[in-house]
Amino acid sequence: LQLRATMSAIRHPCLIMGQCPSNFEGRNTQCIELGDVDVQRPFYRVDENTALVERFLQEGATTQGVTAQVTAQGLGIDDWEEAYKDTAITLVSLADAIESIMGRGLNALGRRSGVVAAPHFPELYEEKDLAGKLTRLQERLRHSFDFAFSMDGEDIEFTFTPCGLHPIVEEAGQELGQAVLCRLFHEFWAGLIGNHDGRNYRYQVPSVGSECRLVLTPVG
Repeated sequence: LQLRATMSAIRHPCLIMGQCPSNFEGRNTQCIELGDVDVQRPFYRVDENTALVERFLQEGATTQGVTAQVTAQGLGIDDWEEAYKDTAITLVSLADAIESIMGRGLNALGRRSGVVAAPHFPELYEEKDLAGKLTRLQERLRHSFDFAFSMDGEDIEFTFTPCGLHPIVEEAGQELGQAVLCRLFHEFWAGLIGNHDGRNYRYQVPSVGSECRLVLTPVG
């Protein structure tokens, strides 16, 4: 019934405008009136954020340096800080929503997302050995997830300096390494690397902080 009402509203704008005729196109219809509903925006300052994003996405921005962008587009330090803050809030809220929906399936979702993302790093397929693939990955993720890696036998150790999620998790008052965002990223990373290496990995997090260490160990 709700689907019929919604589709009728799309086909007949008068439903949205408050008119509710009892018959459309020879078919009986029923209007649904909703009450006791608090209309809330998903995140605060949506209109202002939309205008800010439009300024960020002006043509030619990608070919200019940050200083030139600030001058040409009127973007200041406050704009960048606001964009970062809103992105952080969105990520934390999204992670909380995923945890509420997935429950115990959270880890599997994170790992699966890494597997799905692997084909979107096509340059890694150009390298034959794992070290070459990881070097390419360093280049691709620089300035967001800067990391160094070392290989000890079959284990791979990554040192993020720092992880791009570190300040977001810390500012949200959550525990580094155990926050939902951290767990999702760890599983994502294991799925991504495992897909390109053709192996299944489990992970350990020996230390977190300004430098976060992640160790992948092959399973089986």
